[in-house]
Amino acid sequence: MRAVNRHFLKMAVVLFLAGVLAVPAGLAEAAKRTVRVLYPAGLDMEKAAMLVGWNLYLDDIKVEPVVLRGQGNVARALLSGKENVGYQVFSFFAQTVAKGGDMVALAVAEQRMVWAVIAKKDIKSIKELKGKKVAAHDTSGLSASIIDFYANKLGMKRSDFEMLYIRGGENRIAALVAGRIDATVVGLNDVYEATDTGKFHVVSVFSEDAPDLVGPMLVSTSKFIKENPAVVQKLVTAGLRGIRLAYDDPKQFAAEAKKVAPYNDDAMFQKGYKDLVKYKLWPVNGGAPLRATLQKSADWLIANSPEDAKKMGLKPGFKFTDKQTNDTFLQNALKELGRK
Repeated sequence: MRAVNRHFLKMAVVLFLAGVLAVPAGLAEAAKRTVRVLYPAGLDMEKAAMLVGWNLYLDDIKVEPVVLRGQGNVARALLSGKENVGYQVFSFFAQTVAKGGDMVALAVAEQRMVWAVIAKKDIKSIKELKGKKVAAHDTSGLSASIIDFYANKLGMKRSDFEMLYIRGGENRIAALVAGRIDATVVGLNDVYEATDTGKFHVVSVFSEDAPDLVGPMLVSTSKFIKENPAVVQKLVTAGLRGIRLAYDDPKQFAAEAKKVAPYNDDAMFQKGYKDLVKYKLWPVNGGAPLRATLQKSADWLIANSPEDAKKMGLKPGFKFTDKQTNDTFLQNALKELGRK
């Protein structure tokens, strides 16, 4: 009788294990923890590297990309405590933490500010834009700071241009193509719609004239980080792996990137990828050390565009603190993956 009972016990264990191992793929997917990552604009190549990493290298976490309208909405959603992770450009991040907002930088998604001044073909230099209609995103912010940088370099002022403020790089390009403006500052990945017409050209690429400055970065809140350190670590490590894949395996990266940031035109994708490689849009070490990287951008803005820096709350002597940057997760990822 005991032998029979042992037999049935063994069978029960086998059947139980078989049931566990035979969980349908759909149920296993549903069992993953979902983390929403907020974006202030479309899922283009600028953001694709980390998304690729999360899709490929996270086994128990599913990242749900959520596109909101504008940087401000991302910041407000994070500060509300209802959302946990997002992307912020440096200007909004600095403005938020300078006012005491709980936001923490985890990794830099783009370290080189690859912004371009694009103009009509008959305009050959920045100096020739004097008196011309030039567009930036807003009266403050990085695109306006870039105009100030070039103006100061040439002994001019922003007022020497006929400034128009149009939110969104794609909207400024549309205004350029429609003939409403003579030139604009946009991200390099936005210029192709205009340059492909043959009527416009890139007058200057900002990062060729200025130091590396922080662009979009991965951010969270101190509350989420404290309560979910393992999740944050996995996000940072997998995101960094995605960044490196972009440089190490172009074919695999292209295939994966098109899943998360679809490009209908392969030629456009290749142009964007070429810029990624040329300008190192994503630093292979994630911007480490973070505080020093962010501080360099703050110091540059304070020195070169004091009015914009003031609007962001970056007064002379401003210093980022440990509350606003957390290097722990990035350093752990670099220990695991190695530095490059």
